Amino acid sequence: SPSELEQISQDGKIPRYAHFEKALNSGKISLDALMTQAGLQSFMADQAQLDERIASLIG
Repeated sequence: SPSELEQISQDGKIPRYAHFEKALNSGKISLDALMTQAGLQSFMADQAQLDERIASLIG
């Protein structure tokens, strides 16, 4: 859900277990899927910062 993606983004590369304990224990999400999404969200944030830096240097 959008709120879960926001929480993953806020948590960074390693999501806080407490935020996703219920979803993990119920099988709503797998640990692999959670960690993959966390990595992707972290990469997107880092890439956006890099893009902004490059734009400021050339623009």
